[in-house]
Amino acid sequence: MPDVAPGAGAGGPGAGGPGAGGPGGSAPEAGKPWYQQPLFWVASVAGLVILVLIIALVTNDDDSATIEATETPTETPTETPTETPTEEPTEEPTEEPTEEPTEEPTEEPTEEPTEEPTEEPTEEPTEEPSDLFEVVASPVNAALSGYTANPPFPDGDVTANWYQWDGSFVLIYAGWFVDETTSQCPGASVQLADGSFDSISNGPVGDDGCEPADAYADSPTEIVEPPLGPRVCGAMVIYTTPISTDTDGVALYGTVERVNDGAFDGSTSAAELDLAATPELDPTAAGYSVPAGFLPDGATEVVCDS
Repeated sequence: MPDVAPGAGAGGPGAGGPGAGGPGGSAPEAGKPWYQQPLFWVASVAGLVILVLIIALVTNDDDSATIEATETPTETPTETPTETPTEEPTEEPTEEPTEEPTEEPTEEPTEEPTEEPTEEPTEEPTEEPSDLFEVVASPVNAALSGYTANPPFPDGDVTANWYQWDGSFVLIYAGWFVDETTSQCPGASVQLADGSFDSISNGPVGDDGCEPADAYADSPTEIVEPPLGPRVCGAMVIYTTPISTDTDGVALYGTVERVNDGAFDGSTSAAELDLAATPELDPTAAGYSVPAGFLPDGATEVVCDS
């Protein structure tokens, strides 16, 4: 180590005073307040610059977030709700309710009620008026056959059908065609259990049907007048007899006669009396509907002359 005396070298303590080329050259100046120090302002400016940069960065991030948030909801909700609800509800409800309810209710109620009530009530009353009595076939019946050499009908052409009404027996001669030239004398009687006859009657068809009257003078027969006797109804003659339904008889006789030179020509029939099986017939009706095949001409409706 060289021999140097303390304080003899240049730059020793006290040679130039503090800061004469040492580190104390940038230290705060003694005696000035803090806000007048240069270091304070340098630090303040640096901090301010940093704060501005931070604010700028934060603001930029917020703007970017705002732009994304603005663009994203604008595109998605605008397209989806606008297209979907607008097309579906507009097309479906408009087409379906307009076509279906308009066609169906208009066609069905208009056609059905108009046709049915108009046709049925008009036809039925015309074909079957209230004054047309319905005749049913009677099981109590017998065909007429001649009991003289010159009978008024061929055997089997006319049938005597028995009915009852208001306590009396009524007879239909079915198949008897009466015209202007007809002059005959139908009649009826009941045979009792002892073989005798009761309630014998005749009534004229035509002007001279039961003439001459003296031909019946000695006969037990009664020449009846309306409402008893015959009514001409088409191809049948209805004869209301004086035979009571209370009669205790065994057989019912239907006879048609005509007087020829003072003698009788006739056809007769006999049917077993069975009151329970005898149907009813109103002999005063204006007309009758009869079963198919009841009359030989095929008629099912007849109207009476009087």
